[in-house]
Amino acid sequence: MNLNKYRAILRRFQAKRVVVLRDMMLDEYVSAESWRISREAPVLILRHQATRLLPGGGANPVSNIHSLGGRALPLGVVGSDLMGEALLGIFRAKGLDTSGLVREKGRPTGVKTRVLAGGVNTAKQQVIRIDRVSEEPVRRATEEALLQALQRRLKGADGLIVSDYGCGLVTERVLSFLNGLRRRHPGLVVCVDSRYRLMDYRGVTVVTPNETEAAPAAGFEEYREGLLPQIGARLLSTTGARMALVTQGSKGMTLFQPGLPSRHLPVCGSTEIVDVNGAGDSVAATMTLALAAGAEPHEAMALANAAGGVAVMRSGPASVTRAEILGALEAGPALEEKKR
Repeated sequence: MNLNKYRAILRRFQAKRVVVLRDMMLDEYVSAESWRISREAPVLILRHQATRLLPGGGANPVSNIHSLGGRALPLGVVGSDLMGEALLGIFRAKGLDTSGLVREKGRPTGVKTRVLAGGVNTAKQQVIRIDRVSEEPVRRATEEALLQALQRRLKGADGLIVSDYGCGLVTERVLSFLNGLRRRHPGLVVCVDSRYRLMDYRGVTVVTPNETEAAPAAGFEEYREGLLPQIGARLLSTTGARMALVTQGSKGMTLFQPGLPSRHLPVCGSTEIVDVNGAGDSVAATMTLALAAGAEPHEAMALANAAGGVAVMRSGPASVTRAEILGALEAGPALEEKKR
């Protein structure tokens, strides 16, 4: 394993500008102590201890680009509400440019609230999650503002991360613009993560679904490991992507490229996962920065695999650093690659 090669790639993250187009959200973590059973109903009463607001949704890959040393350029929609103000405040505290975030009156800022409960001397576990997310398409004026902001931000950009999770941000007009980027910006690294319509994207650099997203996208009712080669081939042939990176949780990840054998890496670090929330964002951010920094696809995958291994060992959405990625490569078997 040549760590000097990976150090050099990680150093080149510093100069890269990456636009992140995604539904910007907040992750709200409410910690509470188990107290007693209610007399009103057979439910547990929790005594509130603390509330944390963390970047979620598209705000998490923005945070990862920033923590990895790149220049993150967030692009999306937030509501004209208190949660929108909180999210903008988090970005501004990091020194990020928020001019690409369009505020739409009457549209709530996406919030995912996770309630964590436990006893005095026990670890807290998630007992319920409440999502406040709009799935309505953005208004025409918002769509126009987004497209104009996207065109401005792509000038001089090295990469673009598009995360389409069905919250109304990527309209048909926005999708059409994105599918023409290879012709207009041939050197741009475009990474797409889409839960429901991955196969509608065309000509991007890399798609990064997890295994349960990849199977239905490729036309299979459910995921089975034996189907993975067929899934990868179909992802490539339909989207025309240069590569497809399928993440597989505790089993690692597999990279597909047209005309080449697939490459598989085992999970980097422990298989005892703490929290998968946001790990895919760490993978997408690292993969995009690495490719923009001139890494070969298998090198970018190794770095992304290490980033994912770091992220899943933390509670809540994680922002990884270059030092942590390098430490994971030094400590784990992340480069024990298998060609299939």
